Amino acid sequence: MLDALPAYVLILKTGHGRISRRVYLTLDAAAKAAQRAEARGHAASLEFVRLIPTSTLENGGAR
Repeated sequence: MLDALPAYVLILKTGHGRISRRVYLTLDAAAKAAQRAEARGHAASLEFVRLIPTSTLENGGAR
């Protein structure tokens, strides 16, 4: 099993009140995405999270 990985979650709130979440593995990528979202007029915030693997799928999860 892999160790926990640091990640960044970009939380966007659109003008219609819809909330979306996107995961980024680097702070630079997350910050650029937040800047683009704010330039489009969306409210954006970044949260530092840890991704903790809970299981491993064999063959990429193919059935």
